Amino acid sequence: MTGIYIADANILFDLFDIDLFEAFLGLDLDIHISPFVMDEIEEPDQKERVTDCERIFVEYFNSDDIEEIQSIDQVYRGLSFEDCSILLMRQKQEAVILTGDGLLRRTAEKLGYEVHGIIWVLDRLIEKGLLTCSIARDKLMELMAINKRLPKTLCEKRLTTWENDNQ
Repeated sequence: MTGIYIADANILFDLFDIDLFEAFLGLDLDIHISPFVMDEIEEPDQKERVTDCERIFVEYFNSDDIEEIQSIDQVYRGLSFEDCSILLMRQKQEAVILTGDGLLRRTAEKLGYEVHGIIWVLDRLIEKGLLTCSIARDKLMELMAINKRLPKTLCEKRLTTWENDNQ
């Protein structure tokens, strides 16, 4: 689980929503975000928590990079500019993408990139002993109530697994 992880804003939002941002930082991952992802964080407290975190690095772009992001945006219609910035970051370095965005996930996987979502994060938190199966189950149910874009089948499978592991 070492290496660089490029996070999309929706992963951070999910972690904030279920109060697991600090636990996530306990995974000791090097998290990189683009300045455009950082701009998506509008809540002052959340922005401050991300800014103050020593494990999260904002990667800034030069003018050539901005042009490349615009080129990616022309090729992969439907992706946001922020999503395209994540793809550029991944093109520039070996890294794993963390996102809950379905189109970004599918695009990145087509490009051969490793991609994980919030379920993977919860699994790692359990593996590292930062979360029990019971709490992970509660947190996932809480998240499912507010984030309707989660993969329902995978969530239900994980809820069953964690319930069985908890017995």
